[in-house]
Amino acid sequence: MIIQSIRLKNIKSFGEGPDGNGVTVSFQPGVNRIAGLNGHGKTTLIESLGYALFLAEPVFEENFRTDTYFLRHDAGAGEIDVTFSFQGGTYRIERGLGQQSKRSPKVVQTSDGSICAEGDREVLAYLCRLLGLPSRDRLTEMFSKLIGVKQGRLTWPFDSKPSDAKRFFEPLLDVEVFRQCYDRLRPVVASFEREQGEYQRKESAVSERIRDRADSQEKLPAARKAIDDLTAVTSDANKAREAALQEKLKHDQFARAATEAKAAWELSSLSARTAKERRREAENRVSEAETAAGTVAEFQPRHAAYESADKALKELDTRRRTRDALQKRRSFAETDRKTNEGRATAAREQQALLVGQQAQKVAQHKALADTIAVLQTELDSTKDGFARAQQAAKVATDDLGLVNAWVQSLPRLITRLGSAAATVARLDSELSAWDPARIAAARQAEKSASEAATAAKESLAQARERKTTLAEQLRQIGGGLCPFLKETCRQFDPAKVQTDLTGLESEVGRLEKLCQETQGLHGLAQKALTPLVTAENQLGAKHEQLSRAIADYAAEFVTMVPAEAMAAVKRLQAWQNDIVPIPPGINLPKADLAPTQVGKLQPAAAALATEISGWWMKVQPTIRENLNEVERVRTERTRKEESLKSLTSQLTNGEKELSQLGKDAETKKLEAGTYDHQAAAFQKVIVEFDGQLQPYAGLDGEIETKTNIRTANQRAHEDYLKFKTLADDLGPRRESLLTAQSSERLATEALSLCEATLQRAQESYDPEKLQLAHADYERRLGEAKTAAADLSHARGELARQEGRFREWETAVRDRDLIRQEIARCQAAIALTELARKTLREAAPAVAQHLCNRIATAAQAIFNQINPDPVELKWLAESYSLRIIPGDRRFAMLSGGEQTKLALALTLAMVREFSGLRFCIFDEPTYGVDAHSRPKLADAIIQAQAAAELDQLLLVSHDDAFEGKIEHAILLEKTAATGSRVALSQ
Repeated sequence: MIIQSIRLKNIKSFGEGPDGNGVTVSFQPGVNRIAGLNGHGKTTLIESLGYALFLAEPVFEENFRTDTYFLRHDAGAGEIDVTFSFQGGTYRIERGLGQQSKRSPKVVQTSDGSICAEGDREVLAYLCRLLGLPSRDRLTEMFSKLIGVKQGRLTWPFDSKPSDAKRFFEPLLDVEVFRQCYDRLRPVVASFEREQGEYQRKESAVSERIRDRADSQEKLPAARKAIDDLTAVTSDANKAREAALQEKLKHDQFARAATEAKAAWELSSLSARTAKERRREAENRVSEAETAAGTVAEFQPRHAAYESADKALKELDTRRRTRDALQKRRSFAETDRKTNEGRATAAREQQALLVGQQAQKVAQHKALADTIAVLQTELDSTKDGFARAQQAAKVATDDLGLVNAWVQSLPRLITRLGSAAATVARLDSELSAWDPARIAAARQAEKSASEAATAAKESLAQARERKTTLAEQLRQIGGGLCPFLKETCRQFDPAKVQTDLTGLESEVGRLEKLCQETQGLHGLAQKALTPLVTAENQLGAKHEQLSRAIADYAAEFVTMVPAEAMAAVKRLQAWQNDIVPIPPGINLPKADLAPTQVGKLQPAAAALATEISGWWMKVQPTIRENLNEVERVRTERTRKEESLKSLTSQLTNGEKELSQLGKDAETKKLEAGTYDHQAAAFQKVIVEFDGQLQPYAGLDGEIETKTNIRTANQRAHEDYLKFKTLADDLGPRRESLLTAQSSERLATEALSLCEATLQRAQESYDPEKLQLAHADYERRLGEAKTAAADLSHARGELARQEGRFREWETAVRDRDLIRQEIARCQAAIALTELARKTLREAAPAVAQHLCNRIATAAQAIFNQINPDPVELKWLAESYSLRIIPGDRRFAMLSGGEQTKLALALTLAMVREFSGLRFCIFDEPTYGVDAHSRPKLADAIIQAQAAAELDQLLLVSHDDAFEGKIEHAILLEKTAATGSRVALSQ
């Protein structure tokens, strides 16, 4: 794999770039060095590359959201694009960050611009498929543990405790899967055991069901025989029941005929009585109608008089309503006449009042115009001088604010200058206190302690080897026999060898104690040297910090007396001549400032700030007093201008009121004439109504006469109407009487026929025979029901026994199947336990095989970059390294050897597991002394060639790599634009 470029926009220290499209960093095949000061974006490039291509999120002790970690301050969205080539194809992966980002992750093939995958899930699947990795965890792990190891973490896995080493290497080597399989197959065994237990419970239930239904084989034939016997009994009982039923029905028929005949006779008797009653009622109604006819003939004359008077009253009432309408209209006309006469009088009174108000307004208008003329003349004469004074006061007010803000900022400026001066003094003190001889002595002490520890280790190893040899000899000659001739020989004395072995054991104990002491002394020497080396590495940075601090102090000092403030002071002095002159400023030396000069300038700057503050406290009140006077004049003139506007408005409104008063007086005069004309018209209408009412003068007397006639004949009229209806109904009532007489005759004849039929039916009906027939039928019916019930019960018992027999057969089949499943579960449990045991026991062998293969490859790389060839062993049990000769551990190597060995192992694992032929080293010389760094740089270049990597990204600002790298990239950062590529070659 070769990373061609990465583009960052609004990612940590990288901004939007000069063209708004972010910052693009290009890489070349081979070794690429990324250089720059701390905080200029080197690590950001590696983290962004890991996140975009390998989904490796930065991991720290404190948890961050990815957006929060990567996004530049105050940015709502960020972008990361990585262009890379792999297996003959060139791709670009695009990712967006931030809540405001509308970018979705995608992989684009640059040759034709086609989208290979889009969306988080598709992109992850495509990258795993392209890079040949099984999952996201493996993809992320490959970057964080091999390809892009964090700064200072390269040697940590090889120098950690066995438990930490196992947690680190076993997932990477895919060895952990064996132990995981052992643990994860345990629930499978438990599942089979639970399934077996479930089947055993089912077998117990089925066996109980078989025992309960075993007798169904004997009871089923007996139930079938009982059905046959009861079927014959039921048939005989049903035949006897049918014969009894026929006899009962015959006697029921006789009883029903007698009952029906009696009911018909009773109904006919009722009809005869009803017909007789109706005939009598018809006779009474005819008599009543004949009496009413005589009464109607008697009251006929008085009824006619009532009808005539009532008709006359209706006509007179119509005339009365016409008269009342005329009188109402005359009353309305009289009211309108009086209303118009009153309105005419009121209009003339309002006209006189408006004429008086118009005269008063004319006098007020003249006095107001004179006042306006005087005020306008006064304002026009002072207009130009007022404008000049106001403009000068405005400039003075702005200058006052500017100078006041400057004077108020002086204490904060002096505080910042004091802080900068303190920083300069601190850095100068730290640089002056540095003692090169101290670190030289510490390095010599560490070297001597290391040599002593190495010598003690070698002596201990030799003593242990001699001890092992003597122990083996003692084992071979334990019986006093020559190991070659297999005979007794005085030269092979076990006691003598045992004496030598005891002496060697004492020597080994002494050397082990000496080795521990020398290692402790070496550790103390390293502990004392480490802070001195760190301080020495920081000397260059502190010189840069001191230069920047002095430059910052000078730049801040120049702003103490700004040109804008001085110009404002001069304008204030020109505006007010009696202002006290401002104290003079302090000029900086033309040459570069020295730290001691900074210390001398600070008291002078503080004194100058105090003098300027005192001067301002004296002159500020006078300036403000003059500005207040100008403001008072402006306020007075504004008041007069507002008064002029108000008076002018009043004059205009008065003119409008005068015009309106004249119009209103003329309107009222016209209204009075209109009302007089309308009153005369209404008077004429009243006269016309009086003429129309003359024909109705005697109308009330005529109405009274006719009303008396109608009242006198009203009772006779009501009686006439009451009996008239009955008299008119005489004919129909006589016809009803004839009909009732005929109905009575027919009903009497029907009653005679019903009496004869009833007598014949009573002769055929015998109640005793009916009772005996019913009793016999009930007995036969009970016997048939009992036989049917016995048969039904027998059929139910047969069905139950058949069901029990079928359940017995089903249970037997189920028991056989369940026993087969139990046998299957037992076999599965045995097979799974065998697989668990096999996988667990295979894990160490597989792990050691991988470790041996990686150690062999790392040994070849290490021997190419190390002057002394070694044999490397990597024990999988604790993932500890053994370096031969000397059987040394990783912790016993020097810092440079540890780094070179870690590089070799990392490159070997990259080649073994990833196949990407690509790696990143972040500050590989971290923690290495200045003398060893060039050698380590040469070793890294050689390791890259030995591992046959297509590309190596080397993040370092160490000068040890100068002139050794094909392609170098220098990053710079400014506060305004952020990080950028200052050099790419």
